[in-house]
Amino acid sequence: MGCVGSTVPAAYLIGSTVPAPYLIEYFQVLGEMMQIAESADPMEVLRNDGLVEELEEQAETIKAKLPPIIEQSFDHHDIKKKGILDQEEARIFCEHYVELFLKFHEERQIKLVKTQAQASKSSQRGVATLMSMMLGALDDPPLMGGDGAEMTEEQMKEQPKFSEQAVMKRVQAQRDDYKANKAERDEAAFKFLDVSGDGKVQKRDVVRALTLDTQMYDDVHEALGLIPEENGLVALVWASHACAEDFDGRNYSHCA
Repeated sequence: MGCVGSTVPAAYLIGSTVPAPYLIEYFQVLGEMMQIAESADPMEVLRNDGLVEELEEQAETIKAKLPPIIEQSFDHHDIKKKGILDQEEARIFCEHYVELFLKFHEERQIKLVKTQAQASKSSQRGVATLMSMMLGALDDPPLMGGDGAEMTEEQMKEQPKFSEQAVMKRVQAQRDDYKANKAERDEAAFKFLDVSGDGKVQKRDVVRALTLDTQMYDDVHEALGLIPEENGLVALVWASHACAEDFDGRNYSHCA
């Protein structure tokens, strides 16, 4: 997928003013969708049986905005205007996508770490559990001990800093991996994107590759070495169940 000796228009190079405007918009909308779960209260899930379904409907409404944006991004990266992405164009697309994916998730995860730390400090166990589950891929120790022991003020000051550093370290490792293995990563992703096997990526397949909860999404992201976050609504349900189990249905106020 890496095309040696090719000439890429300056506007498409990483570092130009806006090399991928529609991918930027894509991640903005994705952020709106993820915010639905983050702003929900795990306690309310326990009280309201229909809440998760309502949130899912809200998420689907926002998710429906994504395909047209992905199609615009496809057209933007169709530099030669042939209605397909060839290997060179797909390589540029992947490079832009990986850079913006990592930036987006780094910023989000740092925000979640801060929310988790604050929730732990104020004994909002349900919120802390939710944030912890959404950060489940981190190698970083949780902000609250498994025994629920309250952290000392000194621990609370140090923990968020350590966690933010862990997020940045983890994301940088993915960025370094992609740069070091770019040709192989791009080639692996291209094999999934090039469904027909004729060296031409179709618009519908790029839409599938950037649509959450599809096999194409999972395959392409794994090929690029990217780790998507846990589904926020799934994490919300898990967090509410954790509250119910922790307090045996008797004192949910600790989860609020």
